[in-house]
Formats: sequence, structure tokens, C-alpha cells
Amino acid sequence: SAVLTPAPGAVESTRRFGKGELVLVVDDETSILTATTHTLEAFGYRVLTARDGADAIAQFLKLTEKPAVVITDMMMPVMDGPSMIQALLKIHPGMPIVAASGLNNHLSAQALGLGVKHFLLKPYNFEDLLRILHELLHGAKSEKS
Repeated sequence: SAVLTPAPGAVESTRRFGKGELVLVVDDETSILTATTHTLEAFGYRVLTARDGADAIAQFLKLTEKPAVVITDMMMPVMDGPSMIQALLKIHPGMPIVAASGLNNHLSAQALGLGVKHFLLKPYNFEDLLRILHELLHGAKSEKS
């Protein structure tokens, strides 16, 4: 999994940089957590990670500053994505959530049913992730390239 780092000329073209927003990334695969963390940090976000839904909820409850957005895998041990999303939205209604899964159909439908508006098909590429975050956080309308 390649980690994106900003190319010198890329700033003007994408402008999809974070402004220090806190992002909670939930995934049971270490490689995905690591690559996503490195990429987001390179693009100006601050990142917290959790290994499953239960871990994510526990961390969320302890945070004084709530994340600007939560990116979660749907298939995880202990507490899966849909259960975590439901719990999270009870604690913090309207929390922006990006759901990611390699098994798209029923899980994306389930995520959408829970009010998740953004869905990434795994393995996701970081361009898509950065675009979605930018749209979510900075209200940019997506320019189709």
C-alpha cells in the first residue's frame, strides 16, 4: 500500500489539505492503519487510530476534542462497523462518518441505512479518501477531473 506524500506542485492542483482536523481511523488491519495515518498526517490532518469498534467507542468517550470525522472499516472483530456507527451516532448525532469495506453491497447499504453518506470500496486509494475528507470538512463541491 503506497503512502501518498504531497508533491511540490500538487498543492495548487488539489488543495485537499487538512487544517489540523482530528480524524479517527478504525481498522483491524495494521497495514491500513499505518498507511492511512501516514498519508493523512502528510496532508495536514491529525490522526487517532482504533483497532475495532469497541476500541473506537472507548477512545471517543475519553476525548475532550471530538474528531472532525471518523473513517471506519465495516468488517472487524469484537464490534463491527455497523454496530460501532450506531453507537457513535447515539453518543454524537451527526458525526461525519466514512465507511470502508471490500464487500460492498449489503454493508454499504447497511451503512447508508445508518446515515453514512460516504462509502469507500477497499482497497481504497488515498486520492479518493482525501477528496471525500475535503468535501466533508471543507464543503467543497467535488470537481470531476
